[in-house]
Amino acid sequence: MHLVRQASGALDELARLMPDETERVRPDGSSESMPVGALQLGELVLVRPGASILADGQVEDGESDVNEAMITGESRPVRKVPGSKAIAGTVNGSGSLRIRVTATGRDTALAGIVRLVREAQQARSATQVLVDRAAG
Repeated sequence: MHLVRQASGALDELARLMPDETERVRPDGSSESMPVGALQLGELVLVRPGASILADGQVEDGESDVNEAMITGESRPVRKVPGSKAIAGTVNGSGSLRIRVTATGRDTALAGIVRLVREAQQARSATQVLVDRAAG
């Protein structure tokens, strides 16, 4: 349970670090700043070097190494090229990426992980039930 609480704390910390705005790429190629909550499926977003990826998606343009350690535990940055999957909550490296959004908000992998950790926190193992019964 201690490890579950630590994992939950780390995920909450990651969620707090996520910016509230992203850059949407317009059809003419220019970009505009917009709230992450207004992001729709299928939109194209620009992820600049050092920025967090704010939604799950697929890389359409650009190449970069992405730090996925907070999500996957992978110790080395993962190379992203057109066609690669991008995960919300990861941090872009030195290249710019254009990502087509495939999941936002509660549908992202990060949100699913947070949900699973919270469920694990609330669940009581058979050992805990037995210890509680013995203590009573």
